Amino acid sequence: MKNIKQTAASWVIKKTEGLNSCEKNNLDSWLSQDTKHQEAYNQEQEIRESFNTMPKEIRDILSKKASSGVQRTNNFQKLKPMLIAALFLLSISFSYYKYQDYSKPIFSNTYVSSSLKENSIILPDGSKIVLDVKSSIKVSMYQDKREVHFLKGKALFTVAKDKNRPFIIHSLNTQIEVIGTQFEVSKIKEQTQVNVKEGIVKISQTYSSKAAKIITLLTKAQTISINKAGKVLNFSNTNVNTIATWEKGYLLFNQTSLKEAINTFSRYSSKTILLENDTVRNTQITGKFSTQEFDKFLNALPKIYALKIEEKNKVYQILEK
Repeated sequence: MKNIKQTAASWVIKKTEGLNSCEKNNLDSWLSQDTKHQEAYNQEQEIRESFNTMPKEIRDILSKKASSGVQRTNNFQKLKPMLIAALFLLSISFSYYKYQDYSKPIFSNTYVSSSLKENSIILPDGSKIVLDVKSSIKVSMYQDKREVHFLKGKALFTVAKDKNRPFIIHSLNTQIEVIGTQFEVSKIKEQTQVNVKEGIVKISQTYSSKAAKIITLLTKAQTISINKAGKVLNFSNTNVNTIATWEKGYLLFNQTSLKEAINTFSRYSSKTILLENDTVRNTQITGKFSTQEFDKFLNALPKIYALKIEEKNKVYQILEK
């Protein structure tokens, strides 16, 4: 004898196939007998509607699994077709709800740092993220993975180890995947740069619905820069002591062009700086400077290099002497 849930599933299937006038009257009579009948019927309808709204590839996978499960159980061969269809639908609904559990984040938040202060974040899994100034990310944590969508700026990641949940960062068309390590990511002017302090990081390209294409594995003291089109601009070794020094409040320049140094400093200052020509722009800068002392950096330039600084209406222009 069928229970209420099985009867409700049978009626839903019959209604989908089409009811004659007699069957419609029987259904209405059954629904009116008990409020539990109506509740069970509504629930079975929601299950079928949920299944129909799932992506086709997921429906195909679940249908195949449910079908194989039915074939492996001899007892099912003795059941009536309607009961088999009802149990099949229940199997689908269970699998789909399990799928929904994995597709829904158990934690999600967007983090933004101000133009003057870094933002230090501890995630629920114990991972630590330090956002540089003028930076933002969106973090989503699932049962089977941890994801970060890098919106802009720079960040230093110290990822807690979790073999069952890889840590994945998306920046433009670059995907960065780790299990447990420490590394810096920056997304500035349509470029993504990754600097590894320790551990191993997998770097891949991602384009629309295509599968990620692995570019390389970065290890300790390696750096890579990739543009929006996925072209590798630089892949080399680096000094781990120079990675994310902004997190400690200073910047290190070693034979760095003045143009690049000014662009880096501009993250920590609102001053407008103009460079006279290529000679000025390509002046090589070396030294250690506080992120909070841009004025001292500017004042030091004419004392060390063949440069002069003129200021007018709060606009600073650096020229040749």
